[in-house]
Amino acid sequence: MSIEKAGTALVKVAGNKVAEKVANFANPLSGFTEFVSAWKDIKQTQEQQITIRTQIMANRDIAVTSIREQAQLIRFALEKQFGERASNFSELFKRLDEGFERGDDKMIDSMLAGIVELSKISPLAQAVQAVHQQLKDPNVDCVEI
Repeated sequence: MSIEKAGTALVKVAGNKVAEKVANFANPLSGFTEFVSAWKDIKQTQEQQITIRTQIMANRDIAVTSIREQAQLIRFALEKQFGERASNFSELFKRLDEGFERGDDKMIDSMLAGIVELSKISPLAQAVQAVHQQLKDPNVDCVEI
């Protein structure tokens, strides 16, 4: 074998070994690159999920605050409505007693009719309906009861 052929054969063998080493090195590098890429994807997904959870918690807090405020408004409306209702009943019964004392049949009739009519009206339904209408109206800045 000539020196040239021997040199060429040696370069081929050495080249194959270098190519093998490069191929072996490339796979771990490729694996590491894929690992880093997957890690970045995980971190990005994690950040997105944290943002979503934060938004969900903010929406929850807004909804809870809204429900609490609506409950306070309804409670206030009911207290006011029942207070007025009690006052109205008190006045009707007071005048009914006056009608009995005077013997005024028209007054007795009128007060009994008022008591019956007031008894038919549901203050709860009225209060809830009034508050509900005002809450639905986007032009209302302040709910009035």
